[in-house]
Amino acid sequence: MKQQADLKTQAREFAGDLSKLLNGTITQGIRITVGMRTAGTALVGYRVTRTNLVSASIELRTRQPRTALYLYVAYTLDLDEEDAQ
Repeated sequence: MKQQADLKTQAREFAGDLSKLLNGTITQGIRITVGMRTAGTALVGYRVTRTNLVSASIELRTRQPRTALYLYVAYTLDLDEEDAQ
């Protein structure tokens, strides 16, 4: 159970870093979040929640008002069982 808590903590840190990177470059005001799939697996993505484990597309900033560009971000993080022992 502690290893899963560590994974969730590390996944949240990773999501925070991604949010800062994206908001500082090509997006505005987005928040990458974490949802735990099963014991030892975390999904990191946009608009991911405990009950919604599907990442949504992120609209990117553009200088042209009619231009629509989107980015899809999704990471699956797993515990390595060999390292856990």
